Amino acid sequence: MGRVPRAARHLSHPEVDRKPGDRRFRTALVNCDTQNEIDRYWNALLDGGTPEACGWLKDKYGLSWQIVPTRAFELMADPDTAKAKRFGEAMLKMVKFDIAALEVAASGR
Repeated sequence: MGRVPRAARHLSHPEVDRKPGDRRFRTALVNCDTQNEIDRYWNALLDGGTPEACGWLKDKYGLSWQIVPTRAFELMADPDTAKAKRFGEAMLKMVKFDIAALEVAASGR
């Protein structure tokens, strides 16, 4: 079987990951380690654009971006399934991700 093509580029620190098979680069994922990174990329890309659900936004050029905390991937795969479920449910209720609120939701506090 052939491999799925994948392209990755870097904007400063976060990884921008083009979705496989999308040759026109209409969607991208930006992984951020801190809330400051999330806020910086969200605000810059949202300028003239539209916020959407679950960390997604559409920029003024019509490109869709998902601005995601890097920690999300660990928490979604946590062996404690109740913790992972709480985390996932909290993510689905957010527009722009708030790392502190996601951590509180995951912990069950």
